[in-house]
Amino acid sequence: MKSIKPSYGTKANRIILNEKAEAEEILSQPPAKYISFQTLILISKYYFNKGYKTKHVKKLLLEYCNSSPDFNLVLREKAIGNALKKARLTSLKSDDYRIPVTNEEVKKLKVLSHIDYGIAVYMLVIAKMKKLESVGSRSKRPRSFFIFFGYDIKTAYYNAMKKTISTKNAYAMSRRFTKSGLIEPTQEGRGHKILCADLRNTKDIAFVVDISKNILDQIVYYCEQCGSPIEKKSKMHDLCDKCYKEKRLADKRDYWNNNY
Repeated sequence: MKSIKPSYGTKANRIILNEKAEAEEILSQPPAKYISFQTLILISKYYFNKGYKTKHVKKLLLEYCNSSPDFNLVLREKAIGNALKKARLTSLKSDDYRIPVTNEEVKKLKVLSHIDYGIAVYMLVIAKMKKLESVGSRSKRPRSFFIFFGYDIKTAYYNAMKKTISTKNAYAMSRRFTKSGLIEPTQEGRGHKILCADLRNTKDIAFVVDISKNILDQIVYYCEQCGSPIEKKSKMHDLCDKCYKEKRLADKRDYWNNNY
């Protein structure tokens, strides 16, 4: 019997960047047969963002769950209570986030290939966004420290590239990230810790990512040879125009010297 591989196209493995639009879409449709705990948290955050009190939000959640075919009042009341507590810890993510990436962070990640660099910056941006949505003032201290990226490499790769990656390649990518010094896996192996710079630092910014647009399209890439910023036009090479022309000439020179 063949083992069923996990699907990385489901909502459980999708990183939601605009929770407001996602919640509005969920509420505009009839409830599913099974309402996940994450859905309850998302709807709770949506109503809290509108200014509703806890009792009112609980009543609305019960009404939403009551219209589900497999509604169980005892189990759902406990799940709703836990979802309300979780929803109070973070604010609702919308598409108005502008995430800065500093030159110090870019310097550590420039040692990676462009594919690894893009995934690493994607993880860094998501982790910073999770930090910004935290309601508690304790999580907004100015000093640099590790923050937790609660997704595995396979989930991050799927959401960034819109295609899957094998477990072997994901593990190899995780090792390369560890060598860069910015990202390191946790001891449990269920996520990554990222050394995040001060989010209020406006002096040492390399580029800013707008969450409402494609993250990978906004990442500034750098030439692997001279380190200057480049506009990545091709997947065939990771060099600026000047270094690429010099490399082509050197390759032609070596070919003629070795064959003629």
